[in-house]
Amino acid sequence: MHTPESPVRFKRLVIGCHSPPETAKIYQDLFGLPEIEVNGGPRSMLGWAGGSTLLIVRATEVGGMEGMVALSMVAPDMPPLIRRLEKSGAATLMGAGEITVEPQSSHGVHLHISRYHFP
Repeated sequence: MHTPESPVRFKRLVIGCHSPPETAKIYQDLFGLPEIEVNGGPRSMLGWAGGSTLLIVRATEVGGMEGMVALSMVAPDMPPLIRRLEKSGAATLMGAGEITVEPQSSHGVHLHISRYHFP
């Protein structure tokens, strides 16, 4: 069976919590994920082979939400993706090189889709 290639690739999962270091330790203990240096602040970032990451932030940074708050993806070819989103009627915000699918169109989770992959 031939499966068509997806127009997006996984980049990062963002989790809100009370204590990013404590939450990161749990993920490290469970799954052996290595810590990745992140640019300051009370955040932790863990990585997988291939460059995908788990970004753990304080709930106060994400409107008080705890748990999965955003899924970040990369779409090197944006026009076909934009057409799919428009056809579906998804609530989106368009920016320079980035699309955000609003939570009301994605079961409560922000979907950030950028053109380029940055660690």
